[in-house]
Order: sequence, then C-alpha cells, then structure tokens
Amino acid sequence: MLPIVEKLITKIDAVSGAFHRLVILAGPCESGKTMCLNRVHERIGAPLININLELSQRLLELPRRQRTFEASILVGDLVTNIEAPCLLMDNIEILFHPELALDPLRLLQNLSRNRIIVSTWSGIISSGHLVYAEPGHPEYNRWPTNDLTIISMNLNENP
Repeated sequence: MLPIVEKLITKIDAVSGAFHRLVILAGPCESGKTMCLNRVHERIGAPLININLELSQRLLELPRRQRTFEASILVGDLVTNIEAPCLLMDNIEILFHPELALDPLRLLQNLSRNRIIVSTWSGIISSGHLVYAEPGHPEYNRWPTNDLTIISMNLNENP
C-alpha cells in the first residue's frame, strides 16, 4: 500500500484513545487528498462524506438568515446519523464560508469527541500553524498545530 495511505491508517489507530480523535490530511488543491481518502475508504470501509455537497443541499432548504445558526447543527446531524467508529470527510471548504461564521477546526474537534474523524484540509502547515487561504482572503485563518494530528501532503508526494 502506498506510504501516505499507510501513514493515515496508522494515525487513525493512534488517535482512537485521544480526547479529540481528529486526523487532518492537509495539502494544497490537487495534492491527492481525495485520492488518499478514497483509498482509505476502500481499505478500512469507513464512510466517506462530501461535506460541501451534503451541507449545501441542507442549507438551501433554509432561509438565508437561518443558515448561520443552523450550519453547525446540520454538520453535527450529518455525523450523528452515520453509525460508524470512523468517518472520512472530504471537500470541507463550505465550513470556511464567512456567511456561516463557523470555526471549522473547533467544529471538527467537537465532532471528533465521540468518533474518529479524518478530514481533508485545503491548506498548508506554516510556522507551526495550520493555514487556510491566503492572507487578505475573506476565508483566511490560521490555527496553532499544538495537539493536532496532521498529515501534510506535498505536491511532490504521490498518494
């Protein structure tokens, strides 16, 4: 099996007893994150959720003013309604949309209290921080990497 997929599966096992059972697969767009999650899905059978697709469908049913208040509840419902010890989440970019006013990392950490969550993250690790978007972009933010389980993907790696 390819090294990054093996590393991801090893990290999944390693976080099973942690307070936050979250594994982040970070890398820029088109670095192979989705391919890795698909291979992990095939290998361990964990459900794979496209958050952009699932959440956007549910948000469209709500009036615009309610979306900010309901977004985190809807994501929680997505996770709760799937009975599995480990969930794989891909395409989470909607969680960063300023209109939803979410803290995506905190949301993922909260969801990972009761089960293992493996999530892609379209961003990089820089100076000890997990970064999303470029400075000046409305979705830009960075979080310290302390106590986070992160696998960083380089464009040079083949998943």
